[in-house]
Amino acid sequence: EVMYRSTDDGVTWSVYNDGFSHSTTQGGVMSAAGDCYAMTYGDGVWVLPKDSSHWRPRNEGMQGTFLKSIEVVNDSAVFAAGYGGVWITRNHTCSGV
Repeated sequence: EVMYRSTDDGVTWSVYNDGFSHSTTQGGVMSAAGDCYAMTYGDGVWVLPKDSSHWRPRNEGMQGTFLKSIEVVNDSAVFAAGYGGVWITRNHTCSGV
């Protein structure tokens, strides 16, 4: 349940969780723009922006943080689903769907 990062196309891997609460990681997805999103079971959505080295929580407006699915659509919207509903975020503000 630790996030890893490879900078050499998967030849080697290193732990990469600066600022990230990784204890309940369920999965992740990368946007076409290079932002990495991780979903957790209890800690909501976290994002690692393309040009950053620090994970940030993205849970503003969410009514639940126990997530089971996450998807990036057209690099402009992130959908997260879990117990409590489905949320969509644009510009880092979540709303229920």
